[in-house]
Amino acid sequence: MADLLIITNRTDFTADFLIQKLHNLKISFYRLNTEDFPLSIDGSVFINADHSEMNICSLKGSIDFEKLKGIWFRRPVKPDVGNLNKNDKIFAERECTEFMVSLWNLLYDRNWVSHPECLRIAERKMLQLKKAVQVGFMIPDTIISNNSIEIKTFIENHDEDVIAKPLSSGDYCEGKSAIYTNRISLEDIFLHQSGISLAPIIIQKRVDKISDVRVNVFGDKVFSFLLKPKRSNRIIDWRILRPNEIQYEYINTPTCIKEYLNKFVKLFSIKFGAFDFVINKSDDWIFLENNPNGQWAWLEQVTNVKMSDALIELLLNSG
Repeated sequence: MADLLIITNRTDFTADFLIQKLHNLKISFYRLNTEDFPLSIDGSVFINADHSEMNICSLKGSIDFEKLKGIWFRRPVKPDVGNLNKNDKIFAERECTEFMVSLWNLLYDRNWVSHPECLRIAERKMLQLKKAVQVGFMIPDTIISNNSIEIKTFIENHDEDVIAKPLSSGDYCEGKSAIYTNRISLEDIFLHQSGISLAPIIIQKRVDKISDVRVNVFGDKVFSFLLKPKRSNRIIDWRILRPNEIQYEYINTPTCIKEYLNKFVKLFSIKFGAFDFVINKSDDWIFLENNPNGQWAWLEQVTNVKMSDALIELLLNSG
């Protein structure tokens, strides 16, 4: 019998990190690596006029959904249906994905961190920016467009002091590379306007920052960290650096920022968020974006701030 269900994949380091703590605390869990379905995992849902019943089982055992206290929706991947011809593979993957999505929907009223339907909406960057302003955050002037003329006008109006980043999340070239935030010029737009017309892009006024801030929110608990490159403060995107090239400092979160964060996560009905801010020379916190299912374990490792305790408490609190 498991207290917690962890929905993820075999290579998820953050899940590994939390699971080690669960072992130490003797908290029972079931790890569901979604690529193991359907070859190593069987699933059944029984529905009649009186009740419905769900069953997931594998060599690790089965899940008693009625006894679960919390579900952590981490990093699922698509089901692995094995070696099939192209059309059969597409059909089988689609059916398996639909089975899992439907199962999550049947469990909608459980204690999720966070439910996939809420995550799907919360990941939308345009909506994030609109809601960020609504709750009180400052944001950079922004255009999201595939119209090179409007983008050029925006860049000119901001003295060519702008950055560009993708609208979607994820890696490039099947995970072999990543797309980072970079400065962009009118010349770049001229050279790449055919590509821009095919893929809308986010362009923002560059903030003259003194520091980046990563804020991890677990329910009503907020953990803020200053992130500064050890060698240069001119880095546009700190993610290009290795962890040992960054100076980390756990800091107090301003009261107003905590209030805005609380409103923000409630608007999206999520319980966790990895927020990125920059602080300018006037000490203003400028909202950039939120990853509602982002990484946090690496920060706990380098700072020893026990965010995992907050997550475990959130998962076990079914109220």
